Amino acid sequence: MKVAYYVRVSFKRQAEKELSIPAQIKAIQQYCMEKNWSIVCEFIEKGKSAKTDDRPEFQKMIALAKRSNRPLMR
Repeated sequence: MKVAYYVRVSFKRQAEKELSIPAQIKAIQQYCMEKNWSIVCEFIEKGKSAKTDDRPEFQKMIALAKRSNRPLMR
């Protein structure tokens, strides 16, 4: 299976704890490796609240998912 993932932290306290972007990426990569899934695209959002969808990387991910000819990206 081909996988795209999205990681985000909204404030510094999250970034300094177990919810840091590197910790999220490590967990996702480990999970995908266990499932033998191939990561083809990643979207990383720093310092954006999830209260709104006005997040550039989130919008890029949604736009890519809606395309009928989704390219393989990394």
